[in-house]
Amino acid sequence: MADTVLGERGPSLSSIQRLMNQDLKPQSFVLSKMLRVSVRASFTENANGYNVLGFIPGSDPFSKKVVIIGAHYDHLEKDVDGNIFRGANDDASGVAVMMEIARVLSTASRPKCSALFAAWSGEEEGTRGSYAYANRPFFPLSETIAYLNLDMVGYGQQLVCQISEAHKTLRTTLDESAVQLGVSISVEKFSGGSDHVHFERNKVANLMFIRWPDEFYHTPRDMDDRIPRKNLLETARLTALIAMRLIEVEATVETVTATVRVTSSSRTGIVTSGQFLTDVFSVNVLAIAGVVFIATVAAGVFCIRRPNIFHRRVVAAS
Repeated sequence: MADTVLGERGPSLSSIQRLMNQDLKPQSFVLSKMLRVSVRASFTENANGYNVLGFIPGSDPFSKKVVIIGAHYDHLEKDVDGNIFRGANDDASGVAVMMEIARVLSTASRPKCSALFAAWSGEEEGTRGSYAYANRPFFPLSETIAYLNLDMVGYGQQLVCQISEAHKTLRTTLDESAVQLGVSISVEKFSGGSDHVHFERNKVANLMFIRWPDEFYHTPRDMDDRIPRKNLLETARLTALIAMRLIEVEATVETVTATVRVTSSSRTGIVTSGQFLTDVFSVNVLAIAGVVFIATVAAGVFCIRRPNIFHRRVVAAS
């Protein structure tokens, strides 16, 4: 159709594309023809979306504090040719890492403060799932120690952490944790673009891990066979250590405030960040494929429709 519109004597679409690729500049010009296009489109004004929350209560029954670790499980659906956008890196990788951290925490000794794991829907439609949570949080945002966002953590040239300079305690915890694990990260300022934006707007300490750039971002080539297992393990260990350090600091502050003697961290039922490193993470790329399958099946519901009404499914792990 494009060559027909351009005309027999005009440049071909392929030649225009070659010039754009060569000069990296637009090749716009005025056509002498008028083109009329008719498109049929359907739009669902109101649709349901679902955030899935997993909750691990802390060992201190008096603590109201919580650390949230989240990732979005929705993705794009298909292109015009019917090719499926599977979203292995964006963001089945983040969901798999989040689920692995939840597994380790649920099987190890519990930390003092609670941990909430959030699988968001509607991120590709404008971070609608996390927006809904921020408006109706399961835990008060004032009691949320920090939100740690995992978005595209399986494949990319560099592990990047986006964090505002205002969150000094979280930045210090990030730096110390990366040094302890020997993880190389590129720290950038907060720029939004994912589910952590609504926590930033509500003045909750937050960061986002992302491996960037990814040349297959938002394309059908975002497949699980490109994701190295070591990237998932590295991100899982770093995120988990940050969460544990934050919980330890918060638990110490609460104990001092209550003028109660700090008990030994080696006591049965308490886990510290040092002990946490000895737990074995076992993120498998097969988990990515599983999450990709779930996200692909759900894509038509959560991405093509615009979800305005969100429901929460909560799973508690003791």
